[in-house]
Amino acid sequence: MFATLAGGYPFGPLPGRAQGFHGIRARWAEGRLEDAAFALEADAHVQEIALEQQRSGLDMVEDSFARFPGVGLGGLAHALRAGTVGADSLVAAWRSLASIVGVTAKAVLPGPWTIAAGWWPAMGQAAARRRSERLVAGCLAALAAAGCPMVMLAEPSLLDVDGDLQAWRDVANTLEAACSDAAPRVHLCLAITGGAPEIAGHAALTAAPFASHLVDVTAGPVAWAYLAALAPERGVIVGALDATAAAIDDPEMLVWAATLAAESGGRGAARVGISPSGSMAGIDRHHARRKVEQLGVALRLAGLGPLGEVARALQPDPAGCSIPSLRRLIADHGAALGGTTR
Repeated sequence: MFATLAGGYPFGPLPGRAQGFHGIRARWAEGRLEDAAFALEADAHVQEIALEQQRSGLDMVEDSFARFPGVGLGGLAHALRAGTVGADSLVAAWRSLASIVGVTAKAVLPGPWTIAAGWWPAMGQAAARRRSERLVAGCLAALAAAGCPMVMLAEPSLLDVDGDLQAWRDVANTLEAACSDAAPRVHLCLAITGGAPEIAGHAALTAAPFASHLVDVTAGPVAWAYLAALAPERGVIVGALDATAAAIDDPEMLVWAATLAAESGGRGAARVGISPSGSMAGIDRHHARRKVEQLGVALRLAGLGPLGEVARALQPDPAGCSIPSLRRLIADHGAALGGTTR
């Protein structure tokens, strides 16, 4: 079992500091800070948050788009479409991150469907998909050649795809075209956050060339149905930590979330990670750091023995325990699979 972020961390200040990195980014965006000066500030911020993640116990860290213009994943998608950020910039950012930490450094990119969505309708759907496929394939090839071990492709736009089977066949073809060449050389993770995909799309997504999937299980039963549809040899990152609220999450709930994923089809704990349900950029830095620390606590607890045994020792009756988030997790899981968890 491991832990990582899901693409996005606050740029604000820690308590006691007058200014966070968001102020520096604003000055840069307004032309009041030169590129060279911004690069130095970005170096310092990335080092701070990367080591923060590592000290908390995360096995895999990210830079949360700190070096790129715009806001978060959407800002990077826009920059990739505009050509102001390219494969070389992505590789340079990943190499800088990897040089800081002693754990795995991953890259996070918008996926081809999400990039293409920004070109519709002016370009036409088919043309937009082809262009985004080539763009993502080129970025993945560059990262693979540089030695990046994992790339998380975030595809929030897949939540806009309804139950139309032809639309999901288009999704499958787009993901295949963008990712198939890189898949043998780098671990590709498909991250759908902010909800769960339609059941009609589960077959298309499970057939796509990804080694793992990040599943936002805070989205309810449909998310657990999506997870259950994934073959047990696929890795799963369980997005159980609520990325939208400052409330501190219970580590027992996180251990149980990982247990349910590990026991799904006999997947096993080695193929399971835990994470926030999405970007934490919308909450303040202090609470985001505390939530990351809870991921580390859950990891340490999970390491005390076989994962399922640890979960049941912590909470032998998760459906009736005093932790609301754990009761909801168990109820959603049971609703998806038509039964209860023991």
